[in-house]
Amino acid sequence: AIYQWLWMPQVGLFSQLCPKDMEATMFALVVACHNLGVAVASSSGALMLHFLGCNPKGLPGDTAEFENLWLASAISSLLPMISVFAMFWLVPNLRPGDQVATSLEVGDG
Repeated sequence: AIYQWLWMPQVGLFSQLCPKDMEATMFALVVACHNLGVAVASSSGALMLHFLGCNPKGLPGDTAEFENLWLASAISSLLPMISVFAMFWLVPNLRPGDQVATSLEVGDG
């Protein structure tokens, strides 16, 4: 239930990204990309825990399995910072009403 509340601002943002008369198609593509990202992040996290040796079995004495958990936590906390720093290069320096890309003329391919 909490995840659905966290999803609502993203739905509003995705709806603003949709071009006129292509709302359903664009929204489906954007949401599909988001869902793919969530699935890849989940699988990557599980793979990272496996490589770091954080594989508890639920047995007594599994304390050693959590020895590198701090490293997994640090990595997962720092990786989103890549997106923050990449925004300076990936987001164009335009105002909200400005056109991002111009249409190509015939032969400009």
